Amino acid sequence: MGELAIHSFIQYGFAMLAGLIAGSFTTTLIHRMPKLTRGVAEGEQLSMWLPGSHCPKCLTRLKPRDLIPLVSWALARGRCRYCGARINAMYPLVEASLALIACALVFVFGFSVHALAGLVFALCLLALSVIDARTLTLPDVLTLSLLWLGLLCNVMELFTDLASAVTGAFAGYAVLWAVMHAHRLIRRIEGMGYGDFKLLAAIGAWLGWQELPAVLLIASVSGLLWALPRILRDRADFGGQVPFAPFLSIGGLAAMMMGETMNHITLWPSA
Repeated sequence: MGELAIHSFIQYGFAMLAGLIAGSFTTTLIHRMPKLTRGVAEGEQLSMWLPGSHCPKCLTRLKPRDLIPLVSWALARGRCRYCGARINAMYPLVEASLALIACALVFVFGFSVHALAGLVFALCLLALSVIDARTLTLPDVLTLSLLWLGLLCNVMELFTDLASAVTGAFAGYAVLWAVMHAHRLIRRIEGMGYGDFKLLAAIGAWLGWQELPAVLLIASVSGLLWALPRILRDRADFGGQVPFAPFLSIGGLAAMMMGETMNHITLWPSA
């Protein structure tokens, strides 16, 4: 029993470390991808890797001790060590979220390639969610990369068979495309952007068409719960733009984990 506990502790420790590292990379995606998508100012050299990490306020190049996920932020009390500017709380929140998600994936899938692939899935979803919440855009380079990665994973049938993955990609795009056009016919306005179609297509490529109803149900309910207080507060039809990627991402992650959990339950041998 003692050896089993130590073995589990080591696995979850590695999962948390992997999640923190993934979270650190995700914050870079969130910060730089919108700039790269829009195009940077003339003369500004920017890529995913260059220039190195620096304080956006004083532009001081950060040292390795400033880049330890969660720890550096906590030791500096959420401020830049060089100029004292407050560090956006998004950074530690993303790192902590992916650490917890990594542990949840190991709990569901075990210490396996499925959990590692799931962490990549979660990384992309979290980056897209924050970018959408900030800018109301979803970069094609991320949504389409996520779609192709899902198909590639399911060539090896990690989460579903390839036929279901291809059908899921098509169905995910087609369903939201149809909803958008129906909404435009009824209300004469577009209810969502094409990035949402591509994101649901990517989720379908990872999980297969069979999981799409669960994804949409969870996304719709969570989106409604988020919007309802605003609607009641304004006592009017809420007509502002709402980023839908965070809710699709919640649905995608929940469906991935719950689907595997349900497989364990339904395949559990009877006593």
